[in-house]
Amino acid sequence: MKGWFVKGTGVGLAARGIMFLLTTLFLLTTPACNPDENAYDRLTSLEHEDRFRGLVIRNERVYPSPASGRILRHKGEEQRIKKDGKIMTIITRQHDEGFYEHLKSITRQIAAYERDNLVGTILKKDLDIIDRRILEEIDNLGTTNDSDNVKADDKALKKLEGLLEKKKELIDKINEKTPYMEQLYNKRSEMIKSLKQSFVDVFSPVSGIVSYCYDGLETVFSSRSLDHLTAEQLTELTPGENIEVDRATYGQPLFKIIDHHQWYVVTLKKFDKPPFFDKNQTIKMKIFQLDGKILDAKVYNIIKDKGYDIIVFSIDQQVKGYTKIRSIDFNIIVV
Repeated sequence: MKGWFVKGTGVGLAARGIMFLLTTLFLLTTPACNPDENAYDRLTSLEHEDRFRGLVIRNERVYPSPASGRILRHKGEEQRIKKDGKIMTIITRQHDEGFYEHLKSITRQIAAYERDNLVGTILKKDLDIIDRRILEEIDNLGTTNDSDNVKADDKALKKLEGLLEKKKELIDKINEKTPYMEQLYNKRSEMIKSLKQSFVDVFSPVSGIVSYCYDGLETVFSSRSLDHLTAEQLTELTPGENIEVDRATYGQPLFKIIDHHQWYVVTLKKFDKPPFFDKNQTIKMKIFQLDGKILDAKVYNIIKDKGYDIIVFSIDQQVKGYTKIRSIDFNIIVV
């Protein structure tokens, strides 16, 4: 979109007036035999502020979803994650009410058999308690499965697995199992496996900062493209809509990992006179989309192309919200 990058506003008239008065006063009080010819330049260099329009560029990579379903995030937006850290769990499918009723029926049949084949009232009492809790967790799974409470699903399944493992330690005392009971045990194991396969854990392939938002420019710009930017590319640029992922779809963007060491701001401008900053100079940048926060930025590069100056700033500070912004308004303050 033409005009996406706009010209700066310059120093205000009031500021210039004050500087003029200070300069005049300074010159009047300076001995005539030793005039300071650089007094005005020194005063005007104390602070210079201009408004710019910019594009945020990060080293970031979007990763597609390995499955479809509801998601349970283990890392929030802008949280750091290590390589191979668990970033989320995807619930890939829903089991109907009949599935859970069948699972409870098998569990009751197994419980009755176990009580009839175990010796000792204390052991039977322990089994009764565990069986009751197993049925409760199956009910919990059946209830939360139809809702968006993915965290409750995950918690209920983990509890169910723990109870079944605890019960296994007790039922190992049974000497013999009939073929029919072996069939029931195997069937329940298959159903529990089906539940577990509904939970797909997703791990981060690299370390960095987590974001669940993407706009399509992640594959267009990175630090590798900074030295090859053109005025035409930037003037024709139309930033896309920032989309936040709240449900997994196979093959579609699921999350992105951002390099936490450095990010960049690019602006395009026609200066009437040489810029008031130089390459490798450190300036202050006030970003309005970050609530006016002032950051230190280094002039990474100045590229001249078709009458424009393409200025690239590098920033090594991470601030809340920077993972979601793409087009920004900012002031440059040179002190």
